[in-house]
Amino acid sequence: MKHGRGRSQNLEEYLEEMYRLEKDKENITTKGLAKSLRIKMPSVSEMLSKMGNMKLIEYEARGEIRLTKKGRMIGKRVYGKFIRIRGLLMDIGMKGKDAEREACILEHAISEKLMKLIERRIAKE
Repeated sequence: MKHGRGRSQNLEEYLEEMYRLEKDKENITTKGLAKSLRIKMPSVSEMLSKMGNMKLIEYEARGEIRLTKKGRMIGKRVYGKFIRIRGLLMDIGMKGKDAEREACILEHAISEKLMKLIERRIAKE
């Protein structure tokens, strides 16, 4: 399924995970991404190649992976949605892991426009 400007959910998941790792001052590696995303190494390598072609990352095989400004912006946006949605779900009574699973699904489905409306509504309460 395509999301925000034609991006796939998979692509957004990669960028979000890379943003999290970068934010936590961890090195972004093919092996680390495969482990954290529970995906096989060849699939990660294939996606990294695509992301490099899209100028979302700077990457050389078996080398360090770095987000570009564009890749970081997308990863940060998806991660931000996740945090806000997870918080909202927990506020309405959903517990930890369930809230995380649901937020992970919803972060890709909710448009920026809808997210802003939800945030405005919450701010009024």
